[in-house]
Amino acid sequence: PNPDAISNGDRRAASRDADKASSAFKGGPFKGVDDERGLSGFWRQVESLVVRRGWELGGPEHYFLLTNLVPEYTLEEAVGRKNPVTLADFSTSVAEIRSALADECGGHFEVEKLLAEPTGRSNQESLTSYIGRLDEWARRCALAGAPLGDGHVIRAFREGVNDESCKEASYEYPGRWPQFRSKALTRAARADADRLAKSGGRSSTPSSSSRGAPHSSRSTPSSK
Repeated sequence: PNPDAISNGDRRAASRDADKASSAFKGGPFKGVDDERGLSGFWRQVESLVVRRGWELGGPEHYFLLTNLVPEYTLEEAVGRKNPVTLADFSTSVAEIRSALADECGGHFEVEKLLAEPTGRSNQESLTSYIGRLDEWARRCALAGAPLGDGHVIRAFREGVNDESCKEASYEYPGRWPQFRSKALTRAARADADRLAKSGGRSSTPSSSSRGAPHSSRSTPSSK
């Protein structure tokens, strides 16, 4: 017998725990290229759950969780019929699953997909929600290995905010996105409240400066 082997009982317990966790996994199983989380977002979500549960990254629970959340064809390609027994086996299998997923929908493909996402605000979207969405987009790009410069995100804001007064005011904000974002959110919250009051409490009423403007569907500006 292999002295490093994890007992059958412990492996079964790890599998049961992972099964339970996967049933409540936010966003459900990974959907490949069509998954809105992207590979980096999904993988980070999995690792966060593993850590929160007190499990070991690359351990049995991590592996069994992935077997519940990753398409069968990916598992077949990554680990085939191998049955991990030792902690090293489980760690290797987790790494192989990550590699197979990256070949399918990670790296350059994921980055290009993220950079092509529309960053324009529709008339129905509040300014504060728009800034939050832009901030999340920048974070997802960073997780995918393509961190955006402050100027890139700020330029996307100005081109997509669809509100002339907010755009003009932004030229007086700091050039770093975190500080820029703070200033923009303060002004956006006031503007959203004013519009809500003017509309009699009905949200999603377009402002006079943006009324009739189409939802911007152009992709984010490219870095120069």
